[in-house]
Amino acid sequence: MKTYVTVHAIAINKKGEALVLQRAKHRSSPDKWNCVTGYIQDRESAEEAALRELKEETNLVGKIIKTTEPFWVDSGKIRWVVITSLIKIANESKLKIDEGESQAYKWIKTGDPIVKNSVGLKASLEKLGLIPSVKLPQSQAKSLFAKLRMNGVV
Repeated sequence: MKTYVTVHAIAINKKGEALVLQRAKHRSSPDKWNCVTGYIQDRESAEEAALRELKEETNLVGKIIKTTEPFWVDSGKIRWVVITSLIKIANESKLKIDEGESQAYKWIKTGDPIVKNSVGLKASLEKLGLIPSVKLPQSQAKSLFAKLRMNGVV
């Protein structure tokens, strides 16, 4: 299994809405919605990477309010180690998406269905404390894990 280290930049506007981008059709996971994401470059901190990716993908700048501890999202084939930064945007009028990366954007509330359908976005919002984290009782977690293993998912 391959493991990649990435950042998630959760951009929040003055209304408390989070910016999500719809991936371009020619990219992996086309049409999927997620926050700004990207790889950390050589000798770059996670916070620097989050601000850089935000600027590159949306032309926005902001101030980091909080950064999470690393966590991982495992797809079965790839493990993503993620460090998420919550970034307050002062001026969203400068928003211009990089069409090589994304085809559309939305500002959403944390209860939007997009959150439920994006594992990484949901995990990042949970780690930031913006949505409640659902914890299964240990017996249910073991049962779920056993079912996933039987079906070849893990």
